[in-house]
Amino acid sequence: VSVTRLKLCTRFADCFKQQLKRLIDHCQTAKPRLSPCDVPLVNLSQAQLDQLQQHSDITDVYPLSPMQQGILFHALQEPEAAVYVTQLSVDLQGLDTKAFAAAWQHVVLRHDILRTAFFWGNGLASPVQAVLKHAELAITCLDWRDRLVTEASLAQLSADDYDQGFELSQAPLLRLTLVQLPEQRTRFIWTSHHLLLDGWSQSLLLGEVMALYRQPMQTVCRSGQFCDYIAWLVRQDGEKRASILASANSTRRHAMPLIRNHH
Repeated sequence: VSVTRLKLCTRFADCFKQQLKRLIDHCQTAKPRLSPCDVPLVNLSQAQLDQLQQHSDITDVYPLSPMQQGILFHALQEPEAAVYVTQLSVDLQGLDTKAFAAAWQHVVLRHDILRTAFFWGNGLASPVQAVLKHAELAITCLDWRDRLVTEASLAQLSADDYDQGFELSQAPLLRLTLVQLPEQRTRFIWTSHHLLLDGWSQSLLLGEVMALYRQPMQTVCRSGQFCDYIAWLVRQDGEKRASILASANSTRRHAMPLIRNHH
């Protein structure tokens, strides 16, 4: 009996070893992908997640905030109007363009919302936003120091950039143009979509960029991500629905019957 048990244990150990090796080989060679349990804030099937991950290395997916839903609706209704494209154009004196560009790339890596793309339709019950693992910020550097530059030509450059708009499913939804001008001036043009940032957030982000520009090696505490806010909104909705349901049940229990049967 002991010999039989030993053989069974040996066979089991060999099978377990083979399956474990297959699993390790798969994990080392297969491309990582999200599953529904990885994105609890949205109700997506594996097939829907796989479709989202066809062209992008996505690390998270969650719903839009109410404000984002409204912005996306109007942006899709009138895409040619570009009403939700925002732009800042300002002169900076004595700018180190390489260090400035590096500071921007750093904040794009730091903040998920700056690597976020938006998806809708194609079987999705509602629009979702997806965070990409990598999103290269487009920075156009122009050297206009040896040419006659007028404010009209700079304004036209800004207008042309603004009119490009954005493909909302391709992150990042922001881009920069740095124009080197005479007398150590640089025209900084920052174009972005309102789906990512409001005016208050823009000023905070710009302040963070300038801090990194001045001190590239500074340590910055990990800040909250936009998904934290979305998760909070989802919890509020759930708690509100539960409260309404509890109130309705309480009212139903204490309601007086309008008709009583007498026997």
